[in-house]
Amino acid sequence: MKKQMYKVYITEAGYLLFENGKNSFEINGYNKENIEVSKDAPLTERDKLIGKAIAVWGIIDKNNEVLTEQLPFYFGRDYAKSAVIQMNEGAIKKPYKVKKAFLFYLI
Repeated sequence: MKKQMYKVYITEAGYLLFENGKNSFEINGYNKENIEVSKDAPLTERDKLIGKAIAVWGIIDKNNEVLTEQLPFYFGRDYAKSAVIQMNEGAIKKPYKVKKAFLFYLI
């Protein structure tokens, strides 16, 4: 299964702009909220290409933080869910969940 690669730009306002050729969306790194951008909104001269990104699935703990050191990222959501089920079997409060994340390849 081939994964979608997104071109990643940084805007003048400091947002990350993901573009996959069909549409774009911005992520505010401080609030972690997605802001939809019109499909017709063109890139400006001030938007700088910084690399590419690919969507992956990560495991988050009770503090909503991705466990980057303990576990790998998964390209398939089903694999991540399976890992969470196994991790939660021994946990009392089931603190682990699956969350979509992005791996960046900087240029």
